[in-house]
Amino acid sequence: MSATVCSACGKDLSTRQIQSRGTYCSRACAARAREGGLGPEERFWSKVDKSGDCWVWIGSDVNQYGYGRFHTYANSKRVRHLAHRYSLVLSGVELGPKDIVLHECDNPPCVNPSHLKVGDQAANISDAHAKRRLNLDGLSAPTPVVCRECGVTFIGRPGHRYCERHRTWKPRKRAA
Repeated sequence: MSATVCSACGKDLSTRQIQSRGTYCSRACAARAREGGLGPEERFWSKVDKSGDCWVWIGSDVNQYGYGRFHTYANSKRVRHLAHRYSLVLSGVELGPKDIVLHECDNPPCVNPSHLKVGDQAANISDAHAKRRLNLDGLSAPTPVVCRECGVTFIGRPGHRYCERHRTWKPRKRAA
């Protein structure tokens, strides 16, 4: 291939693209070349261990709670997905932005679509409480706070005295 054609997709490259990206027309093409030409679905399943009942995410990117993260490219921009959500999308389930994916197996790295179900936050909380992963006993209702700046009553963080509109709230000084 000549230097004026993308090495991954074959599109003609402009002078600016050659100067900024070398032999690729976009980040997506560069990523595709790095991954050996695999599409997103093949890349995703190559990072999953299907040897057990739970299909465990073995990709290198994991968040602080143990859930896998997977990256794709849309319009030359990198998009991050939670691996268990992406697994359900690949299996044909449509997810809205506020839908939550619940693990029936309670194993965060599991991406087996048969272990996952779609729910809302209320279902997630009740599921966690039923499985004794969350203690809701003894919780009290939040205390309303009056903003010192405008006098608006709001439910704020404990120890704060200013509403978010002013963005000037400061933690309460504790008595020594």
